Amino acid sequence: MSELKASDCRDGCAIERNFLSQFRLGLLLGLLSLSFGLHTRLAQKSGHEHDYDLASAVMLVVAAILLMLVSVRTFLNNTHRLVSGRGFMGLDRTFNAVYLFICTIIFVVVVISIVDDAEDQVEHPKGISLQSL
Repeated sequence: MSELKASDCRDGCAIERNFLSQFRLGLLLGLLSLSFGLHTRLAQKSGHEHDYDLASAVMLVVAAILLMLVSVRTFLNNTHRLVSGRGFMGLDRTFNAVYLFICTIIFVVVVISIVDDAEDQVEHPKGISLQSL
């Protein structure tokens, strides 16, 4: 059995903290996708359907699952490297690529939502209408 060092404990806690923050982000993306899915269901009943809601929900679900899988893989790889005594920081480029992909998805969903809401404002402006006079 090898001797346990304080730096190993610190590194183990850092690996776990990173994993938990990445996994929490995946869960939040999953909740956001459920929000878009619920908006799609409610919009169908009220007649204010948006074309992008279902596609946004699917993209965010894929991003959430992908992020959770990559975070588990990164956690296991870093833990194995820590136990074997090899370096583990900055070696996983897969996570960086997936993170960039997820940021791109979020950016696209936000831009589409803003543009669609702006179009709704032009079609149905809020405020004083002729019917209320």
